[in-house]
Amino acid sequence: MFTISYKSLSLNLIVLLTGIGISIFCVSSLSLAQTPKDLEDVALRLITKHNRLDLQDLVIVNSAKGDYPHHGKTVFSFKVIDSLTQVPYLMTLDEYGQELDTAQLDADQELAYISKFGRFEEELAGMLATAPEDEAINVIIWLKEPHIPYAGPEPPEINVGSVTPDKRGFTTQEEIDAFRAQVDSHRDAAVAAVVAPIYERMRRLGYAFNIETSSPVIYASLLPREIREIAKWVEIDRIYLDRINQSELEYARPTIGAHIVNNRGITGSGVKVAQIEVGGRIATTNPYLSGTIQDTTYVCSSASGHSTAVAGIIRSTHTSVRGIAPGVTLQAGGSCTGSSSELQSQSTTAAAWGALVFNLSWGSNIGRTLGVNDRFYDDLVSTVHVLS
Repeated sequence: MFTISYKSLSLNLIVLLTGIGISIFCVSSLSLAQTPKDLEDVALRLITKHNRLDLQDLVIVNSAKGDYPHHGKTVFSFKVIDSLTQVPYLMTLDEYGQELDTAQLDADQELAYISKFGRFEEELAGMLATAPEDEAINVIIWLKEPHIPYAGPEPPEINVGSVTPDKRGFTTQEEIDAFRAQVDSHRDAAVAAVVAPIYERMRRLGYAFNIETSSPVIYASLLPREIREIAKWVEIDRIYLDRINQSELEYARPTIGAHIVNNRGITGSGVKVAQIEVGGRIATTNPYLSGTIQDTTYVCSSASGHSTAVAGIIRSTHTSVRGIAPGVTLQAGGSCTGSSSELQSQSTTAAAWGALVFNLSWGSNIGRTLGVNDRFYDDLVSTVHVLS
């Protein structure tokens, strides 16, 4: 289970998920003991040289080994802190100690990927090679989006001493809601400009599809030949398989010490939380979940034990089996089938409702690569309701 937040909140159930991107880059965290000692020394010396620092002031605080499988490179990245100024520095080396440009590595990896799989996700490319031509495949089509500097409404500066920092100068909830509505409108307009031409083209061709409003995404059920044809369109960035996801609940209240936070009076009061689940329907008759809002779109006809349990973990008001943040306003929804397109669509709906925190305790096995769900939620965090 992981939880994403659009802004910093005083709740210990929140993990900020940003910077996922689309690079096909597999990373595994390493302890310093597992990292080649000579590479640690090289990283420190290079950072010292580039920034005119004293070697004795630098401390390696984290390292990771990364693989670029499509052009066969293994890299080691180091995060280094200047102990005097607390300024962080990053250094990436190959196995021989040569400094690497990560932006160039990502670009080379993308070119290598396209040469192997074209505009298709790897699994979808394999499926298209053997799929019956008369059987439709559910896909998620991501469109190219031109990089345009953000020109939407900017939040006011933080006025420390008069308002709490997470409100960035807003003094009422109405002002915050109005600002979010402006941001949403600006993003929707930008996405519509990208999607509209493809929408009309697919409509004229008679394809069955749905569109997203906050991301440049089209959900469609297409025959293999139709998928191959659409992949040739210059507006297409990548076509993903619309996978079926499964529940993945891993954490519980005692693990994170939520009782310590609650005892300080922090319960999530006034915060809107969206629970997007496989199954999606909760047992609303449970007295300890009273007040939970049930979104019925796409959810199963009967309550899901998993979805109900997750709702309890979030906001159960039971005296002894208490939720992580019992004061939040919770909306439960999701997809009965677990399809990525439905889960994403309901996430957009929840964002429009005003959810600042999302709980997503599901996933699918895509071989330790980044996929369309990673990209979608990264895009959602980056472009919707960003106040800080």
